[in-house]
Amino acid sequence: APPPPRPERTGPRQASGGGAAAPPSSVPHRPGPAAPLALEAMRPPARLCLLAALLLESLAGAGQTPDFYGVLGVPRDATERDITKAYRSLARKHHPDKNPKNRAAAEKRFKEISRAHEVLKDPQQRQIFDMTGQDPDEAGMGMPGAG
Repeated sequence: APPPPRPERTGPRQASGGGAAAPPSSVPHRPGPAAPLALEAMRPPARLCLLAALLLESLAGAGQTPDFYGVLGVPRDATERDITKAYRSLARKHHPDKNPKNRAAAEKRFKEISRAHEVLKDPQQRQIFDMTGQDPDEAGMGMPGAG
């Protein structure tokens, strides 16, 4: 007796010679906005992770630490020498004594440049900034005795 006929496969693993291929979709797939997550439907660990992420995101906007690499105009892999060179150049340019007409703005910028240099020249503080994206003193991870 001949074997029974095999059912045709459907989907992506269909043989090239057998059966008609499915017509391509006329509308390309575009992911839409994510559906709101129902916390009740999530398992406790996932729920906790989501809540923690939301909390961290909301707190991140509170302190708004500038990108210290951007402040100094150096790449993230800059050497300590590159950081100091950029700092000295910017500090001369933005020093309040060099900008008497706009002293308040120059002083603010000078302090920002100085803080960026202070954090990025110290290997421990730089590592904390690289991991958290926050000023180590504001993140509560500053030097021992601070805070």
